[in-house]
Amino acid sequence: MIQFEKPRKLSEAVVVLQRTATGELKQAPADSTEVDRYFAFLRVVPETLILKVKRPGSSEGAAVVIPVKPGVATYIDIPNPQRKTLRGRIFDARSANPKAMSGIRLGILGQDGKSTTTDAGGSFRFQDLLTLGDHSVFLEAHRQPELYSHRYKLGSALDQSLNLFYFKQQSMIDLVGQLEGGVSEKSGVIIGALPETVATTKSRGLLAFDTPIAMNASLPPETYTLSPKNRLLVRAPLEEQSARFISVQVPEGGNISKVVNSGGEPIWSHLTLARPAQVNVVGPN
Repeated sequence: MIQFEKPRKLSEAVVVLQRTATGELKQAPADSTEVDRYFAFLRVVPETLILKVKRPGSSEGAAVVIPVKPGVATYIDIPNPQRKTLRGRIFDARSANPKAMSGIRLGILGQDGKSTTTDAGGSFRFQDLLTLGDHSVFLEAHRQPELYSHRYKLGSALDQSLNLFYFKQQSMIDLVGQLEGGVSEKSGVIIGALPETVATTKSRGLLAFDTPIAMNASLPPETYTLSPKNRLLVRAPLEEQSARFISVQVPEGGNISKVVNSGGEPIWSHLTLARPAQVNVVGPN
């Protein structure tokens, strides 16, 4: 069930659920409401969905990513939209010294029509970006004609300038090429950098792994620690000199990235929305 922050009439908002895998849309019917500010979706397929809210007759709107589990009622509180400015720079993730990347096309998940391209200094800017309270914004990035696109989950505090990192095509080939047989073309990829988490955690033996939210995920994710020389290490703990990890064979849809200590206690977790041939970049902005 979806609840708006303040009572409003049905005619003032259109609420749509979109399946991440198929793009199939399902709009909340008028007779599904309990009172004016509630919408309910019944018989929803358990998976990670995108909920879009927009004004009737307008393409402008905002979106929220919602994991739906079988046998569980999911309740989402939707605050009134606010307009914010999103700005930052994109750098080459494999460069020893910060190297800005130009010509990267950027968009916002669930906000069709919002797009821009990084300039010669790697800078980008989105004006009047619609946000919904504390719900995260997902930034999409792609440099043609490279295979791998990128996705960044950003917190709701978008007032500060962001520094984001992009893995060029050759960098991805060097990484996944270390795996015997490569990876499936349906594989999503998650790359995380957690130097602050590792440095401030007293626990030892930190391991990263990924778990699909969908029960019927066809691909079992494989997670490796990245060495300072970008070698894939099997079941090697995260340490201050090697505080990065990579997960491959990540199935499409919602996934939970976790870091646990030697006792299996969770230290850190992060929701990602995977897609084939897309890199979810996780870590400090």
